[in-house]
Amino acid sequence: MLATAPAEAAPAERHYDGKLEAPTVVAGGLDAGGDPAGRVLAAWDLARGTDGVRILDAGPDGHHGEVVNLPTRGVTGSRWSGGEMCWRHAPAEYAAIHFHSDDLYDCGWETDFSFTVPDGMPSALYGARLRCGDHEDIIPFYVTPEPGRADAPVLFLASTFTYQAYANHTRGNLDAAFRGASATGAPIRTTPTTMATTRSPPTTATRTAPAWRCRRGCGRC
Repeated sequence: MLATAPAEAAPAERHYDGKLEAPTVVAGGLDAGGDPAGRVLAAWDLARGTDGVRILDAGPDGHHGEVVNLPTRGVTGSRWSGGEMCWRHAPAEYAAIHFHSDDLYDCGWETDFSFTVPDGMPSALYGARLRCGDHEDIIPFYVTPEPGRADAPVLFLASTFTYQAYANHTRGNLDAAFRGASATGAPIRTTPTTMATTRSPPTTATRTAPAWRCRRGCGRC
């Protein structure tokens, strides 16, 4: 059962943005107080297994499932008292899942092509250009020198962990704004929220709030 998109849609559309808590299937509906008036067929307890992708059915038939594309788990639900800031300490108060239409974990694509680096290929930054209809993208990759061999006077350290952290943000690599800025040499400034391209000089951000560290072990701060 797809809880957040019509089953007949291919590809899925009309995605759900919002929280979901304690979805329940009841034979007979609910009474005036909102409690099950008939036999409970399924009742998913989203407070269980918060640190994974499994959702567990506390109903009689065990219709367990899993979430797709890593929606945010351990968020405040209707039973949140405001007295506990960590979902690990009060999972029943953080029994909701927050779905976002742009959540993404693994597209599940099949391998379309592979590339074997030939012997003697100079160490450098390269790009694999991908085209599909009117869409185009460039996937960067690095070729490093052979182990124990230095063949360049300058060492370049790539921030590949940062690339992975922001890999799911849209990059306008080949759009008109990028091409125009590249042609004029203007700086390109983007943010994860708008990804807007501007021609204004880059700014320097200054941290004004004091640095702090969570001591409660919530694993979230």
